[in-house]
Amino acid sequence: MLLHTVVLLIASISLGLRYFVGGPRYVGASGVSAFFFWAIGYEGLWPHPVRRYVYAVTLLAWYALHLIVLIEVLFPVYVPRPAPRAHCPIATVDGKIILHSAYVEPGYAEPGETVTVRLVWEALEPIRGNYAVFVHALEPHGDVVVAQEDTYPLYGNYPTMLRVPRQPFEEIHRLRMPNALDIPYVRLTVGMYRYETMERLPAFAPDGTRFQ
Repeated sequence: MLLHTVVLLIASISLGLRYFVGGPRYVGASGVSAFFFWAIGYEGLWPHPVRRYVYAVTLLAWYALHLIVLIEVLFPVYVPRPAPRAHCPIATVDGKIILHSAYVEPGYAEPGETVTVRLVWEALEPIRGNYAVFVHALEPHGDVVVAQEDTYPLYGNYPTMLRVPRQPFEEIHRLRMPNALDIPYVRLTVGMYRYETMERLPAFAPDGTRFQ
């Protein structure tokens, strides 16, 4: 019984701490869940009048953290957020989708840190295919990828074929820089491609110049 308690307690604390210190965000609620089952499993050790309070406090903490994860973590990532149009778009992809803006936060990152890339897209017309999005961090003088995220828009929850024309929205990508990054800066490249063929969609600058 003592070993069982120690294992569950360590798991609860470690999983909970990983959430609060900015680790993999989705394991945060698991820490409280583990503690909840630990408390329920040992309810027989609590005096009878105290049991109802133990259940109530544990359940409230459990649901509260799950609600925080849902609102603060999942919604911002998986729910399309309306975004303003830019006066001068960055690029047009395949003549059907506009990239209005791209923001990187923070602008400077140490090795091992994570940067957030916010992209604002807008479909000019209904899209028949489902395109994947890539965000690559490259070495300053070359095509060596040091960090990347390739995924369907909003992690598959908002396919391009479901885009509402003329309605800009923002999506978020996160890139973790390598721990052994020994170059002064990186170049970020953004685009779309057909996952079935790995063919990149042509992208053009506002003046009509095609990006390589």
